[in-house]
Amino acid sequence: MIDMNKKYTCEKCGVKFHCDITPRFCVACGNTFATQNFHEHYLIKMQNFLSEKGLLHNSELEHRINERNSGKKFSIEEHIAGLIYSQLSNQTDWSRISPHLSEIDDLFFNYDVCKILSTPYTYFVERIYGLKCGNISTEAQMKSLNFNIEQMQKLERKYGSMDAFVLSAPAYEIVKKISGYKSPIKFKQIGPALAWEYLRNVGVDGAKPDTHTRRFLGSGRMGKSKAEIASPAEVYKQVELLADETGFSRVTIDNIIWSFCANGFGEVCTATPKCTLCVVKDLCKYHL
Repeated sequence: MIDMNKKYTCEKCGVKFHCDITPRFCVACGNTFATQNFHEHYLIKMQNFLSEKGLLHNSELEHRINERNSGKKFSIEEHIAGLIYSQLSNQTDWSRISPHLSEIDDLFFNYDVCKILSTPYTYFVERIYGLKCGNISTEAQMKSLNFNIEQMQKLERKYGSMDAFVLSAPAYEIVKKISGYKSPIKFKQIGPALAWEYLRNVGVDGAKPDTHTRRFLGSGRMGKSKAEIASPAEVYKQVELLADETGFSRVTIDNIIWSFCANGFGEVCTATPKCTLCVVKDLCKYHL
C-alpha cells in the first residue's frame, strides 16, 4: 500500500520531506535512493494498463521536449505550426486531427510566413472544414491568424527569436503573457490551455489544463484541488509535484492522464467514469 503520510530523510543532505510513495530521489539535492517502490505510484499503474491495451497515446511531444533539451532551436515556421496545431485541438478529439497533419502542413504552405500573410483567411477555413478538422472556433481562429503571426514577428524583433521569447521566463509566465486578457502581447483566440499546448508543441515541458486533466486532478477524483474541477494553476502545481514524485516529464504525466480519460483511448475516467475498469479506483475519491 502507498503510505500517504510517510516522512523521508535524505542521508546525503539531511532534508526531511513528505512523499506519497517511497521516492526515487531527494527533492532537494537529487540524491538517488537505494530503496525504491517506484512501481507503486498510481501513474505507473495507469501507464501499464494503457500500454498493455494499446491505448496510450503515442505523443510526439516527448520527442520535441527531448529535441529542445538536446539543443534544438525551433524556427518561426515551427512556432506557427505549433500555434495552429494547438488551435485545431480546441474542443475536439485529437484523433480527428492527427491523421490529417501532413495535409494540414500542405494547406498552410508548410508555414511559410509570406504565403500565409498574403492568403485570405477564408481559404484556410474552407479547407480545414473540407478535411473535417474544423471546430466551433475555426473561423475566428483563422481570421486572427495574421494578427498572431504579426505578434510573433514583433516578439522576434524584441527578443531575437520566438525561441528566445518562450524561454525568457518560466513557462507559466509565458502562458500568462500570450493568453492573459489584459496582456499587451496576448494572442487572439488563445486561452491558457491552448497556450500550454502551443508551448509543448515547440518543446517546452508542461501539462495542458484541459477538461480531462482538470477533472482528473479535481477534488472529486484523484487530485488535491479545492474544487471538483481543478483550476489551471492547480493543475500546474499538482503536475509539478507528480513530476518530483515520479521523475516523469510534465508532458509524460499529462499524456498518461489524458490517455486514461480521452475518447478513442482509455475512456476510463470520463465525465461518467467507468470505475469497474479503473486500476486506481481504490485511491480515487469518486469511487470512495
